Parts: sequence; structure tokens; C-alpha cells
Amino acid sequence: MNKKIVLTILLVIFVMMNTFVYADDEDEEIEEVVLEKEIFQEVSTNIDKDPILNSRAAVIYDRTTKKVIWGKNEKDKRAMASTTKIMTAIVVLENTNLSDIVTISKKAANTGGSRLKINTGDKISVNDLLYGLMLRSGNDTAVALAEYVGGSIEGFAKMMNEKAKQLHLENTNFVTPHRIR
Repeated sequence: MNKKIVLTILLVIFVMMNTFVYADDEDEEIEEVVLEKEIFQEVSTNIDKDPILNSRAAVIYDRTTKKVIWGKNEKDKRAMASTTKIMTAIVVLENTNLSDIVTISKKAANTGGSRLKINTGDKISVNDLLYGLMLRSGNDTAVALAEYVGGSIEGFAKMMNEKAKQLHLENTNFVTPHRIR
């Protein structure tokens, strides 16, 4: 019984010690806020200068006004690489169940490039194929998912382009679930 009382008292003391605010803490907090305001003012006064970036292209977009505030080569056409797989994942997630089982076709199993090394006739869940798509960047899993959801590569590409249109991606055209041409 004495141990419980001692532990309770220690707990109360510990909680109370950590809830006190000392004058020094408040001063440091005020100094941090003032410093943050100064940094923000310095940054906001240099708004006419272009950001320094190592990328070939970039966009600063205001979601509220839906306008591009700043761009660097933002209208240039370029390959999207694995970004295509993100659209593949979105379309798959919106049009199937994660527990569905996909039988791997010969076409999917023989797809080159980055791959999970699935085999013809394998039976794999949509969930596991999505992991292969997003974590291993598997072109073979992208084809398997596209065939399952869209009936064919072409049918799935049509679904991807419809989704791109819904998202107002005006200069985007998908022809495969794993790269753009």
C-alpha cells in the first residue's frame, strides 16, 4: 500500500513539473516567432526572383485560384516515367477490389523493363500486384492489372485518359499502364 501512495505522489509531482511554464521558456518562444516573421518577410519581399532549382521543369500552383504562379519549362513535353504507374494505381483502386485474384497472362509475364518477375498462370491478388507496381515499379504487374481492370492495354489506357481528363490534365495521353509516349 505504501508503494502505491509513493508512486502516486511521484507521478503527481512529475506531471506538475512538466506543466509549469517558466519565464525563460516564454521568452524563447516569443523570440522564435519574431525570427520566423523576419524570415517570412525576407522571403516574401524577394518574390520577384525565380527560385533556384536543379530540376529541368517545375511548377508552383495555387490550388485555391487554380492558377500556375510560376513555372520552369512547364509546357515542355517530356516522358512521365513512373508517374504513369501512379495513374495506373489510381485507376485500379477506383475500379476493382484489393482482394480480387488476377491470373497472369503470357503478355504480362513477358513484359520487359523493370519487373517483379511474375510468371504466366500465376494467381496474384490485386493488392499484391499493386505492391509490385508501386514498390518495385513492375511493368509486368502494370500490364497484369491493366488487362484485369480494362480488359486490354488499350481499354485500360482509355480509362487512364478519362481519369486524366477528370483531373484536368490537358496535355497528357496514356497508351500503356507503365510509360507514356
